[in-house]
Amino acid sequence: VFLVTAFSLAPVLITQSRLAIPPSIVPFYTLSSVILLIQIIKDLKENRKVRLWIYVLAGISLALGFMTYPTQKIFIPMMLVIFFIVILFRNKIEKKRLLKLVFIPVVLFVLVIGHLLPFITESGRYNFRFSVVSLTTKYQGLELVARIGRRYVQYFSPQFLLLKGDQIKMQH
Repeated sequence: VFLVTAFSLAPVLITQSRLAIPPSIVPFYTLSSVILLIQIIKDLKENRKVRLWIYVLAGISLALGFMTYPTQKIFIPMMLVIFFIVILFRNKIEKKRLLKLVFIPVVLFVLVIGHLLPFITESGRYNFRFSVVSLTTKYQGLELVARIGRRYVQYFSPQFLLLKGDQIKMQH
């Protein structure tokens, strides 16, 4: 138990203490979350006794995955929505058993609220880079579509690929 705990928590502590975020821990938390969510679906489908620790462990795994890599901030909520859609529309489950599912998002929210508060309270500070490099903050409508299309086609030119690269400093 100690080795599993040390392996699963150490990367989070390391990545939260430095700027570089290695994406190698993303598959670990994603797969562990998916396995736990599938186990919950199987337990609900087969009317097994509710094991609350699996729900809590799923919430913890989702929260740790949420805090490890930026794209997980989009992927984890989408995965939870899909999970709840599968549960609600594919299975006939008693309401009291469905209430236990609340533990997953509650545990996730409690664990990540501290991580999200700075983004919510000081959004200008934490979204500054996005506003600098985003085309959507400078252009609108057809001009935006034209610029995105021009940049997309430019990526295939040999001059861009081999000689001068990106002159717009969005990628630097």
